[in-house]
Amino acid sequence: MQKYLLKNLTLNRIYKLINLINASMLFVLKSDNNLKLYINYYNLNVIIIKNKCSLSLIKKTLNRLINVVYFTKLNLKNAYY
Repeated sequence: MQKYLLKNLTLNRIYKLINLINASMLFVLKSDNNLKLYINYYNLNVIIIKNKCSLSLIKKTLNRLINVVYFTKLNLKNAYY
């Protein structure tokens, strides 16, 4: 893992992020020798406003996508493995 992080830091594929609110991340080795990502959202959940949702924004977002010509697909698999 350390080798992977150092390699991708030097290639500028990933970078250190300093943030006041953090969520600790942990990679755990599964029985099939793959890594599973676990994220602890406890610190983030402390500041979230309860009983609020952005369902009303779905219609606005869909309306904005009507005239879109290009879409981008992000491959996040390499960010975790």
